[in-house]
Amino acid sequence: MAIEFGNGTSLSNAMVCSWRITSGFNGAQNPINVNWERADNTLHGNNYTNVLTESSGVFTFASTGWYLVTWEHYIQSSVDSVWNEMQMALSTNSGSNWQSVGYAQAYSISGNTRYVIASKTHSFKISDTSTQRMRFGVNVNNTSVTTAGSTSQQFTGFTIAKVADV
Repeated sequence: MAIEFGNGTSLSNAMVCSWRITSGFNGAQNPINVNWERADNTLHGNNYTNVLTESSGVFTFASTGWYLVTWEHYIQSSVDSVWNEMQMALSTNSGSNWQSVGYAQAYSISGNTRYVIASKTHSFKISDTSTQRMRFGVNVNNTSVTTAGSTSQQFTGFTIAKVADV
């Protein structure tokens, strides 16, 4: 059954899935290119397996539409690092050029190990699945900062939902 909107549009194939990195890394990485997986644990919220495909940290869309993505950056640190950010970028030319669209940013201070999570949400339209791409990158002020990954929890990753057809 389709969701009907007041402006004459509808959505008949709502999709949502979560992706995460399964292992952590220290320092910066752009794009994040370590062990991405579609979250597979029970009750995690996936209702569609073909929203995206991933290759070398670059995500390709299976269908056009309006999307809403929320990404999370989970860091572990015992050092001063005034900026630790996870950036989302989009490309309209198959990855030749990238435009940053938002940052989830946190800071850490020296002392005992601290665990910090930052998140951000962004909406965008995919009108051409053959050329439009998405990726995430991490920049840190101190290369001793660890971006955390997990095979069973959503530490660093994102959840994406298709919210309307184009």
